Amino acid sequence: MEIGISNVVHPGWSISYELLQKGTAIARSGGIYQGIIGKDITLREDLPHLGLHYFIFWQEAFNPIKPKQKASQISVLSRLICDEDFKPRYYQVDAEGIHVSIEFHDHEFLAKLPNGEPFKGTWEGSDFLLEGNMVAQLALKVRLLSTVDKQSYTNGFFSPGNFQVIPYQIEFRELSYITTNFEEKLVLDQEGWIEKIHLKDEEYLVHRITKTIPKWVTTDTQAPRKRHIKTYNPPINTLLQLEEIKIEVGDIHLDATIALPSKETKKIAFALFIGGSGMHDRHGFGNGIDLGYHELLDQLASKGIVNLRFDKRGVNVSHLGAEMLNPSYNRVIDDARHVLHFACSQVFSKQLPFFLIGHSQGGLVALELAAHTPNLNGVILLSTAARNLEEVFADQLIEWSKEVDIPREAIRERINEMHVFFDLVRNYSDWTPENVPATVYALRNMRPWYAELLARDPTVMIQGLASPILIVQCDEDVQVFLRDAELLYEAARTHNPNVEMIVLRGCDHLFKRATARSGLKSYFDYRRRVSKKLINAVATWIANQSYES
Repeated sequence: MEIGISNVVHPGWSISYELLQKGTAIARSGGIYQGIIGKDITLREDLPHLGLHYFIFWQEAFNPIKPKQKASQISVLSRLICDEDFKPRYYQVDAEGIHVSIEFHDHEFLAKLPNGEPFKGTWEGSDFLLEGNMVAQLALKVRLLSTVDKQSYTNGFFSPGNFQVIPYQIEFRELSYITTNFEEKLVLDQEGWIEKIHLKDEEYLVHRITKTIPKWVTTDTQAPRKRHIKTYNPPINTLLQLEEIKIEVGDIHLDATIALPSKETKKIAFALFIGGSGMHDRHGFGNGIDLGYHELLDQLASKGIVNLRFDKRGVNVSHLGAEMLNPSYNRVIDDARHVLHFACSQVFSKQLPFFLIGHSQGGLVALELAAHTPNLNGVILLSTAARNLEEVFADQLIEWSKEVDIPREAIRERINEMHVFFDLVRNYSDWTPENVPATVYALRNMRPWYAELLARDPTVMIQGLASPILIVQCDEDVQVFLRDAELLYEAARTHNPNVEMIVLRGCDHLFKRATARSGLKSYFDYRRRVSKKLINAVATWIANQSYES
């Protein structure tokens, strides 16, 4: 016997789930059934079909600094119009100012990206849509599959996050639970609704909750309510000047900020700053974290060091186009190279000693640019890895596991899985459901990014630099390690006598005072400030190199 949407939900139906990490709630999600289009409600006047079902899905992640207060850190609101059998016809998602809509036809879909660009593709091989962490979407599919015969499912789902079809298999083991090819165990109630999801990572558990829907999730809004997000506020002083510009890079423009000293302060150098990975803006703000870039760069400007910081592709919503669906490290380098060429041709950098400053992944980009930049006066590498991603990630897993008290055996298993992943990155250029595990295949759009990074050896790259080099590392960094700084220093010294390494004690990856009790959670604490020792060390080194040149 087959059942449809009309058999399992009624207008006003809702369901909610909570994601726990070691017993602490870190996110919630849910779904609400609004009714039938054209009968109970209308959503889009141009929708060609009537009698379709309308759902709202929501999710929110909590601020790890205030987990008990359930302070929402990220909120997402989605709308789905589907057939009786839950096949999607129209979907839109609003997340932190990013808006995407998708129209589904028989075998193809047409999406409208955040920058307004259309994107076409196929969703053949899937018959339902599943957004990351939208557990209610999976719950509805499982409920519909819970027929008398409890038949297995061997098709796939469409991921609107990367516009890809992900093979998905469901096996009904008993009346009370099912398993999937993602090594999940789904515990069901008597009606076939998901009660719990035991994930492969044992410290995580999803469970159904009886809670009211968050206040920001309402039927008449078109996007999640605006959260108060801390952004960059220029310092109120007369020691520096700021100029906002746009830099043309291919068919887009990257927002950038030039920081100059006051007219009373002598300009002694120019520095191009390159930030690390992640969706943060040029000042260091993003996803509830302040990396502190603005503190360093504003202070350098007040000391006479003109500098330029720029947004990465995709940070500004209007930049999000089809190329963001397939991340590329080579493209990151190309964008930085365009910015470098722009900076070298501008009045604000003329006649000044020229430096590159890179943080974390930005340090690797700085190494790449430095190898092809003549007359460079110096390179500053802040918390920059010397080893490949596989080695660094393994150390990160070990350090991060201490925060959540993960058993050693579980860590060893994760590291082994990571080694398998990187072996597949190296040895298979074309991932298919047949030659890689399902969990790996779901990440296939990321493979080029990993492969392009693995192809580069920072210790080899730094040996080719003749310009002065400053390496700065913190001893409490759990993302890039002291060993990396030592390896970079040793490699650079083989061919370059003008290399200096500084270790800041008691600071983390953001060059802020480390907080032993909270670890990575302290990244979300806006009260912390970049160490003055870093600012003074960088400013002094640049000044010394400038005077010597």
